Amino acid sequence: MRVQLSSSPFSGLQSGDTLALLCTRATLADDPAFQELDREHGGRIAATATEEGFKAKWKKTSLHRLSDRGPGRLILVGLEEAPLPLRLMIKQAAGLALGRAKELKAKRLVIAFLGPLPGDLSRGAITRLLVEGALLAAHPRLTYKKREDDGATMEELVICWPGQDTLVLRDAADRGELVARAASVARDLVNEPAGTLYPEVFAGKVANLADSSLSVEIRDLRWLRDKGMGGIVGVGIGSTNEPHLVEVDCREGDAKGGVLLIGKGVTFDSGGLSLKPADSMKTMKDDMAGAGALAGLVSVLHQLELRQPVRILLPLAENMPDGRATKVGDVLKMYGGKTVEVINTDAEGRLILADALAYGQERAPEWTIDLATLTGASVVALGPLCAAIMGNRPELVRDVLSAGERAGETMWQLPLIEAYKKMLESKSADLKNAGERWGGAITAGLFLREFVGDTPWVHIDLAGPSWADKEEPAFPEGGTGYGVASLIELLSPMAG
Repeated sequence: MRVQLSSSPFSGLQSGDTLALLCTRATLADDPAFQELDREHGGRIAATATEEGFKAKWKKTSLHRLSDRGPGRLILVGLEEAPLPLRLMIKQAAGLALGRAKELKAKRLVIAFLGPLPGDLSRGAITRLLVEGALLAAHPRLTYKKREDDGATMEELVICWPGQDTLVLRDAADRGELVARAASVARDLVNEPAGTLYPEVFAGKVANLADSSLSVEIRDLRWLRDKGMGGIVGVGIGSTNEPHLVEVDCREGDAKGGVLLIGKGVTFDSGGLSLKPADSMKTMKDDMAGAGALAGLVSVLHQLELRQPVRILLPLAENMPDGRATKVGDVLKMYGGKTVEVINTDAEGRLILADALAYGQERAPEWTIDLATLTGASVVALGPLCAAIMGNRPELVRDVLSAGERAGETMWQLPLIEAYKKMLESKSADLKNAGERWGGAITAGLFLREFVGDTPWVHIDLAGPSWADKEEPAFPEGGTGYGVASLIELLSPMAG
């Protein structure tokens, strides 16, 4: 779908266009652009909206068929009382407009945000969010159902700011398009059935996503064993699909410094011998959403103006129970020499991340971030819309939280409470791989911290927001692509 910008008044739009106005009650009462459009149509828009009882409430829309002058159809999209952070609300509102336009089989959708700019947002920030939300909504959910072609393909999206200079908003629109494209890659990977997306296949897809300017190395089981990566091997050894480690680098050689990003890639998590209940397995193809977000990032990395070189590590494994599977009570020797007693084979994500974290520190990165669908405890604490974030440097945590806010992805910091480290003490090894029942997200973070040394590090537990149990305007049920927008904002922030 093409993305365009327009400064034309609404009367200058084509008769076949569908115009979506994102509005509040104040917009309908006072906005000059809306008042002019309403006058051109004899006051029927405001009158009909009033008759329908449209009060511009969140997720409420009002459809109007107009005359041949200007756009043919108008959708009013309410913004009042949205129970969402502002930036996420704007993305979702654009997705809602796109969804209604698709129902109308529109070929060209024009979206306008009327009224005063909310909060501290600029037109550029709003443009970026509108483009991102609309394109995410336009991207179909990956499905193997047979579909009938109804010919209802949206061809063009236009963001309209009547009377404004839209040339200065081009970069913002391009950024929204880039983020949506990368997040859609992540969504498709998460939604792919685990039977067709196992570690070897995942690794190959990442290699295919990488631009020729990136270096990609795919490490197999033999290499992992030779390197002493007992965590990745221990998690993946129970599956017929062998574990892998993918290394993506945007520079040549073994130069030190830069940024290290690591994504948990458990392509299916049965729990291993600590077998999950059947209901808990239904969404476990999502347990690679951290690696999926970084795969989406890989697809656009060459288009970003990076402030620092970036290295990405994706430990990939399938956690299955068979005769070779790691047993409860086994002790694994991790990369770098630390030993871990496995008291729960379903606490597997931290094991593969620990190997990747320790391995990645050898190049002395300036800072490290890992992304993982790590704990149900984070979902219990923060619900399905918010990721948990922990780290060993307050300034890096603040930077990540700020990037998440600008990107419209909600995060909340949890403390790394030192007293809880005692829960990880083992009589058989340096660490246990799980603590007690309480504070599970925090003890998981404390476990990971043991493998980063003194490097500034942040852990993002995205178990909640990586998956949507029900359809939302900007994405259908399933993978959401969470994390992509925040990472892009962190690595290559937009001016203004």
